[in-house]
Amino acid sequence: MINCPCGYGKNIPENQKSCPVCGTDLTPLHHLKGLPQSIFEEGKKRAEEGDGNSAVEKLLTAITLDPELTEAHVQLADIYMETNRLNEALAHYQKALKNNPNDKEIREKIKKAETRKNKISSPKFFSKSMFFFLPAAAFILGLSIFPLSKYFGKNGEQQINPVNQANEIKEKIYLHPDLQGMKIEVQTQNSGLFLSGEVPSKLHKSLIREILTQAAADCPVDLQNIAITPPAEKPEKKPMVFTYTVRPNDSLALIASIFYGDSSLWTKIFQANRDRIKSPQEISVGQVLFIPLNSK
Repeated sequence: MINCPCGYGKNIPENQKSCPVCGTDLTPLHHLKGLPQSIFEEGKKRAEEGDGNSAVEKLLTAITLDPELTEAHVQLADIYMETNRLNEALAHYQKALKNNPNDKEIREKIKKAETRKNKISSPKFFSKSMFFFLPAAAFILGLSIFPLSKYFGKNGEQQINPVNQANEIKEKIYLHPDLQGMKIEVQTQNSGLFLSGEVPSKLHKSLIREILTQAAADCPVDLQNIAITPPAEKPEKKPMVFTYTVRPNDSLALIASIFYGDSSLWTKIFQANRDRIKSPQEISVGQVLFIPLNSK
């Protein structure tokens, strides 16, 4: 069950593809709701295949999208237990227990993690183990510090890795519900990022630019080869919206300028959010606003 962004369609079942009140296409929202479970399943599969790092990355993504996904917390905690990251394991077991207070299996896992943690942190264990662990720790620390010089400049400033940023931006674009299914490529080129592909409107391109503003830092980005190609057939006119989270120093005029290229269209955003904004001057950091797709 989902709610339509218009604010009037409530508890809409998965088999209903549009809002019965405003007619908005709800397919992206249905897909987004099922996304955490899908990413969790992929993380579980990676864990079973022995790819722990990839599994942790997938599970953390699933939890970020749905903090109440109990099985993802438990799976992640189990991986942390295997690598003796006991504080992290306990934190995720506790979150899973908070979601399911009567789960006896989770309680047993917490008890096991606490027992192991107490045993490792006891003075007796430390006194016997210190002689063996300290030389090994010093050796490992030396190995870990040496390669870091590759990633930092002469002044100790971290260097931007375009490949890592390309992967991060790909994930943000591909997971965004309003950009899924679009042919957008992100490649590295001359120590920067080169984007190409097609989007159906100027607003979609503005949305990509907004994602890059938050993710690309100082890395040069080229958006010139993203073409705006409207659909061949004019679809039935339905009110569609994006969501935008207000940042420090934002105003409705500034947000309208970002998405429409015209600050005077702030009234369009204000009208779409009358149920949550008392006046145009009263928007707050962290507030989620609806941005209508069509500025006319």
